[in-house]
Amino acid sequence: MLTIFIAGLKPRTATLGIFAPINPELFLSFPPLKDVTGFLFDQKTYELTIDLLYRGIIGIWALVILINKLSKLA
Repeated sequence: MLTIFIAGLKPRTATLGIFAPINPELFLSFPPLKDVTGFLFDQKTYELTIDLLYRGIIGIWALVILINKLSKLA
């Protein structure tokens, strides 16, 4: 769940902007996750890793759901 959440936090409004209605000045003043990870890691490597993890987790979930559905039919 965390990887899927992190994979969707690329733009500023998705990072902390969702909390802006609580305190707009505070939450919109934080840098987006993309800037923070770009400072700590190589940005392309980070995005590629998150994308691959996201696709892998979604694939595993889809496979598990499909297996559960098919096992109930038999």
